[in-house]
This record gives sequence, C-alpha cells and structure tokens, in this order.
Amino acid sequence: MINIVVPIDFSETSFNAAHYAAKMYANKEDINIILYHFYNASEDETIANNYLAVLQTELQALNQNIEILNESGADFIESLTAFCHVRATYMIVMGLTGKSALAQRFSGSNTLKMAEKNVCPVLIIPADAFYTKIEHVMIASEMKDVEDTPVLIAVKRVLTDFKPNLHVVNVDDSHYIS
Repeated sequence: MINIVVPIDFSETSFNAAHYAAKMYANKEDINIILYHFYNASEDETIANNYLAVLQTELQALNQNIEILNESGADFIESLTAFCHVRATYMIVMGLTGKSALAQRFSGSNTLKMAEKNVCPVLIIPADAFYTKIEHVMIASEMKDVEDTPVLIAVKRVLTDFKPNLHVVNVDDSHYIS
C-alpha cells in the first residue's frame, strides 16, 4: 500500500485537502489515505475521533482505503515528520490558509514548514482549489546535480500515475540553459 497523509485540523481548508486527495486517488486500490489529526492535551480526543470517523465515511465513497489517526504530542511538525517516516509516506496533502502571504513569509505556516522538512513531497492545496485531472507538472530547478535530486523520484511517480505534460523551469539566473 502507498500511504498518502492528509493532516486534518478541522478547518475548511483541511477538509478541502482531504476531498482533493480522495478525488485525486479515487478508485486506486493500492492507495491508503490517512487522515491525521494532531491534538494537544486540552482537546477532547473523543470528539475529534467522531469528526474524523464522519469524514472517513464521507470519503470512502471515493476511496475505500481511508484510515484515521488521532495523535497527541508537544510539536505538530515533529510528530507528523516522525509518523511519515515510520509509515513510509509517499505524499502529504495539506491545505494552506489562515495567513496573508506576507504573514506566511515571516512567521511561516505548518504547511510550509512540512515542505521544508523534505520528508516526502508535500502537495499544497489552496483553500478554493478543487481536483481536476492533472494535465501539467512543473519543476523549478537550478539545473545543478539534477540526476542526484530525490525530488525527481517523486516527480517520476506522479508522471507515471497521472501522465501529465512536464515543464522544467530554470530558476538559476546566473546561467542560461536552453
């Protein structure tokens, strides 16, 4: 089974990311979508489990392999990173919301922090996005050590799964590659 993790914080954006992931991998029997909720001691675990179970049932119309996990701890980023390592996660699908672009740049967001951890690819879903067929994939690259880049392994998997058009953009302004 290939594990896709969708962190759920019960915001509309996290629900949208869960629906996006379920539609993206609809009817793919080798995909296991894990709805991951992180809570601290002040939250009620029973209520969170009930909400997750309702979301699980809703998404199972698209993908039968939906798992839920409620985990507590002191640090969301470290807990999610450890969980993704243990479960050999293929991809994290997360929503991005709550702060302006300027605020995200200076204070960060959990989504951006997970992307920086480089545990596995993080598919960032904007709040108003809905899934349609993946037709184009773009890679931004400095064109240095391309063969040794682990990102290409993940990109190859997406290319194999969805067969989109690939676009490569050189982001190193010190040299030009045609």
